[in-house]
Formats: sequence, C-alpha cells, structure tokens
Amino acid sequence: MGVLKYLASSHLLADSSEYRHGNLVFFDMSGFFVLSYPARIGTIVNYIIGTVALFYLSKNTIKYKRAARTFHNLNGEVVKTDSGIWINAFDYSGLFHVTPHIPELNDTVRAPCEDAPFCGYPWFFPVHFLLRKNWYLPTPPPPLSENMVFKLASREEMPWGATRLNFEVKGPSHMTVYVRPHDPFVLSSWSLGDGIPVPSNGGDYFVYYSHGLQAPVWKFWIELKGSDDYSDGMVTVAVASHYFFGSNQHSPQLDALLHKFPDWSFPSSWVSTYDLFVY
Repeated sequence: MGVLKYLASSHLLADSSEYRHGNLVFFDMSGFFVLSYPARIGTIVNYIIGTVALFYLSKNTIKYKRAARTFHNLNGEVVKTDSGIWINAFDYSGLFHVTPHIPELNDTVRAPCEDAPFCGYPWFFPVHFLLRKNWYLPTPPPPLSENMVFKLASREEMPWGATRLNFEVKGPSHMTVYVRPHDPFVLSSWSLGDGIPVPSNGGDYFVYYSHGLQAPVWKFWIELKGSDDYSDGMVTVAVASHYFFGSNQHSPQLDALLHKFPDWSFPSSWVSTYDLFVY
C-alpha cells in the first residue's frame, strides 16, 4: 500500500487533465485514494484481463466422481446399493459439446434426485441448487483399500426434552455429512461450530470436515426435538467420503474416461462414497 500511495502522488504519472486516462480506486485502513493512468496503459491492462478471462471461460469445467452409494432403513438393513460415475458440468451448456466426443455421456444417464439428503449424491460443497444438471453413468464399484466407518455410538434423552445422537466417524482426509430431520422433528443443536445449526438451501444441513494424517476418530453429536413417536425415525443422516489422493483416488474407469475428454475441457476426478442411515 505504501508503494501504491507513492505512485499515486508521484508527478511521474499522467495528469488526468492532460491525458485520457482511467482510475483505479484503492482502499486501506487509512482511507482510499485514486490512481490515474494513461489510456494506453489501460488498454494493455484491459487486453490482458480480457484474454485471461476468455481463456478460462472457454474451458468447459467438469467434475466427475466414481461414487459408491449405500442406503439403509430404520432397522439398519441395506435397501439400495449402486455405483457409477457421477458427473457435474460447471459450464452453462452442460455436456452438450462433450457428448459428441463421449457418446455414453448423454441425457439418458441424467442423475435423478433421490428422496434423500442432497438428492443422494456425495456433494463436496452445498451447491446442488446451482448445478441442477448431473449425470450418473453406472459402473462397477471402485476398489478401495480402506472404507469409511460411520456409526451411532450412543443415544441419550436429555433433561431439556431433546434426543442426543452421538456419532463416530473414521475415514479419509475429507468427508461431508448431510442431515435431514423428519417432520415434525427439528435439529435444535449440535456439537459443531457455535452449536446453532444453519440449514443449506433446500432445508438439509451440510457439514464439511477435513483432517490431517493419523487423525483420531471424529466424534460429534446432534440433538433433535419433536414428537414422542419414533416409528418412522427422527432423522436421516448421510455421510460421504472423498478420496483426493493416494491409490484410492483413481480407478480404471475414471482414468479411461479422463482420456476421452477433448483438449478444450478441464475435467477433474476423484472417488467418493455415500452412505445413508435413518435413526
């Protein structure tokens, strides 16, 4: 900031009354100041910005994951399991320009929204409401050398009328948890952040968790209030694991698909799992 202030007050800069110019406004703790520059410099700056912007905007950014999904009912029984390559296209045109290069990626494999937290897919960020077009290409399950472990450690009835569910999770360095209370239950508190749950767009609750190497078991709890009738369960909790590095990041199907994308696209991939439970 000191250097910029010196330049702003220097007589070496063009006088705005003598030359066509543009203005850059800078802010710092002591206020703001205006830096004027000749039109020719502004043209160069605009050209550079425009070139960089066009380069990146011309790239079709695509995220795709090898996903393995398992759904459990209230009794803990597996009611559904599948696996596939789940694809998010960040470009406004979706896969329209990619399909000619990879014919199997077309609208016949559009991913349906399941009646589950975040549509039943391992979202890494809560942006499901922005990226409404997704694709799910069935494949065999990914070969994982380690699996995430998620369990309900205990259940407590609290004096203030809430039911506390204590969870333990052991998994890779990046995991996400999705919580959906059943009507008429509400998620009143949890052991995360400031203790006040804030729903994502759509009403589900999203938790992002990461850790370093040799991390202990992750323990957290949630509290729910509502009816005394638990026959349909109080809450659905899903947890996703994301393998960003190491041998679990890759699979033969992911690597084969990567080489099919055209040069003007920008694909990135990893392996994820999605496990759903009802309590």
